[in-house]
Amino acid sequence: MAEKIKRFLESEINSKIKSKVSKVRIPGRKKRGPHPTFAISLNGKIVGKVKVPNDHDRLFSEGKSEKIAQALKLTFEEYNNLIECSLTGSGYFEILATRLNPAPA
Repeated sequence: MAEKIKRFLESEINSKIKSKVSKVRIPGRKKRGPHPTFAISLNGKIVGKVKVPNDHDRLFSEGKSEKIAQALKLTFEEYNNLIECSLTGSGYFEILATRLNPAPA
């Protein structure tokens, strides 16, 4: 059975993505948009972007967490592990590289 996405505090999601995935903020149309967007780069090339929740101490909805997992190109289980700390930043980029450059069959 596929693992269900867990609910985490917005502040947990914010800090884990910033520390493990990206520190490169993409400027928005406004000087300070309500939710920062960060670039996901692999080998010097931007391969995606992810909108990060603000640093609040309230639970983030499952639906929004699912969208972040999709933007990060992770399964729900991998996303849960990323936020819970069992998946490191380097582990994330290994998964991402595999998803973007699958081995020939």
